[in-house]
Amino acid sequence: MDELDIFSDENQLETLMGRNANIYGLLKSRYINIAKGKITFLIEDKLPDCKLIILSATISHELYKVIYPNRSIDYCECPRAKYKGKVVQYTDSGYSRYALNENYDKKKLLTELCKHNEVITFKSIENEFHTRYHFGNIEGMNHLKGKNLSVVGLPNLDETLYCLYDMRAGAKIKKAVMYLQRIIYRDKSFYLNTYKNGVLQMIQTWLISSQLEQAVGRARLLRENCMVIVYAGFPVEQAEYIDKSFV
Repeated sequence: MDELDIFSDENQLETLMGRNANIYGLLKSRYINIAKGKITFLIEDKLPDCKLIILSATISHELYKVIYPNRSIDYCECPRAKYKGKVVQYTDSGYSRYALNENYDKKKLLTELCKHNEVITFKSIENEFHTRYHFGNIEGMNHLKGKNLSVVGLPNLDETLYCLYDMRAGAKIKKAVMYLQRIIYRDKSFYLNTYKNGVLQMIQTWLISSQLEQAVGRARLLRENCMVIVYAGFPVEQAEYIDKSFV
């Protein structure tokens, strides 16, 4: 995904070009969203027409079938290896950006509880947790291996991203509304602020799950005997769930 500022004055185009803006990507893109002074677009690399093997811990089989309806897809789920380490998850609230920013006392207590662990959280509040790790910049990172880790927050993405994926899945451009509802995801039942539309909900849950599992995975629990504490109202793999507040 990439984005550009919208300019009302053609004289400002020099500023745009000076920032190495991806004009070519915009011209090539078929999936574009315009809102809040931004042009956001999805850049798709075409998959070659041959046999492909994709290895992923967070793949969504149903979503692949929607996005690639004309391709034959065989899905093989490998047995989940048991963690050597431990995951404990607090699910008493959603731990969204909004919720944490609205409840200053809870956020302050969280910073105190997490001060002895490495922390992965939202970019907007990483300084408050004295960390440099946030959702979206941790893929492939290995230097948190074997360390006790706190993962703070439900990593909901900008709705524009969900909209662009939905367009790629064949939807028409239209505004969809989120509301709090009980859903079932990977045999777990819980409340989530999500869409009624099945494809949009599938996209949102896949992306949230991917980000949370990536964050938990930085501790390398399969081989390391350490602990990851997750503060998020969305289930993660092999977690011991605590449905009461730590306050």
